[in-house]
Amino acid sequence: MRRLANFIGGDSVAPRSGKYVELLSPVTGQPFAEMPVSNEADVDHAFQVAAAAFTSWRRTTPSQRSRVVAIGVSCAGIISKSSQVTAVNLGWQKFPLLAELGKRIDIPIFLEHAHRTCIQAERWLGCAQNSNNCVYIMAGNGIGASIYADGRPLGGRDQMAGELGHIVIDPNASDRCNCGKLGCLEAIASSPNIWRQYAEKMGRPVRHMLGSKVIEVFERARRKDPVALAVLERAAEALGSALACLINLTNPDLIILGGDLVKGEDVLLDRIVEHLKRRTLPDFLEGLQIRVSSLGPDIGIMGAASLAVRSALLDSKLLRKVCSPVLNSLHGAGRPQTSHRKGSPRAKMARV
Repeated sequence: MRRLANFIGGDSVAPRSGKYVELLSPVTGQPFAEMPVSNEADVDHAFQVAAAAFTSWRRTTPSQRSRVVAIGVSCAGIISKSSQVTAVNLGWQKFPLLAELGKRIDIPIFLEHAHRTCIQAERWLGCAQNSNNCVYIMAGNGIGASIYADGRPLGGRDQMAGELGHIVIDPNASDRCNCGKLGCLEAIASSPNIWRQYAEKMGRPVRHMLGSKVIEVFERARRKDPVALAVLERAAEALGSALACLINLTNPDLIILGGDLVKGEDVLLDRIVEHLKRRTLPDFLEGLQIRVSSLGPDIGIMGAASLAVRSALLDSKLLRKVCSPVLNSLHGAGRPQTSHRKGSPRAKMARV
C-alpha cells in the first residue's frame, strides 16, 4: 500500500503546548522532527528542515520514493482561496505557505485548516466514524471548530468557517484577543490566556509564564488551588456558552473536544457541560454525546494523512499513480486464454 501522506505543519495538539511544526518521515511514516515556532526565523528554519528531509528522501531507492504520492499540510489560521494563511497566533498575515513549500518540495501538496483535518481523522479512525452530524473543537493556542452536517463538512462561502475562537463571548470583558477585539472566546479560554489569567491573579508578571504549560494550571486545580479553579471556571463558562450556540444552530449528535482540553478532561469537562446545559434547548441535548478525542497528540498527522488520501483519490493523475502497481501487475500476469466455438454468443461477447 502506498503511503499517501506526510505531515508537514500544524498547530499544537495535546499534550504539547506552544507553536510547533512537526515532520513525518516520507519513508518510515514516523515523526522525525518537532520544532517550536515563535517567530519568522523559526518558521524559516522549519522550512529548511523540511527541504533537507525531502532532499534526503530523494536519495533513497526508487521503491521507497514511489511510496510517497502526496503531502497533506494541516495548518492553523484562516486559509484564503489562494492558499495564503493568516494566523494571528503565529504572527502570519497572508503568508504564502503553500507557495513557500512548493519552492522546496516537488510533490503534490494539499493544505487544510487544522481543525478540519482533525475532524477528518476522527471520522476516519476515531469516535466520529458513525456520525454524520458532529463538531470537533480544537483548543490550544487558538480555538477552532469543524462541523459536519448531514454527512458534509461545513465550509462556508470561502471555506473559512469554524473560527469559533473569534466570537465575542463576553462583550464586557477586558481580555484582548490577538485579533484585536475584546472578549473573544480565545482571549478567555485558549491555553495561553488561561496561563495569562492565572499569572495575573497570582500577581506575577505574565512574561514569567511564557515557558509554562496550561497543564500546570490543570495540576494546580487538581490540588484545589482556588486561583486555578477560578480561572478554569471562567474558561469553562465561556466554552460552554460557545458550544451551546453551536448546538442550537447545528443540532449535532456528537461533540469532540480536542487539543489541550484532552489533558484537562477531569477538571474542565464537567464544568463545560454544566454551563452548556444551562444555555441549550433541552430537546437538543437528547442523545447528544460530548467526548474528548482519543487519538492522542498525533491527531494532526492522522488528519493530514486523511487530507492527502482524499485529495489524491480525487485527482485523476495521482489516482492513476496510486493504482499503477496493481494495474501493472494485472497487465504483467496477462489474461487467461479461453476457447469457445466460433460464432457462439459468448465468443461474440468476448470480442466486444
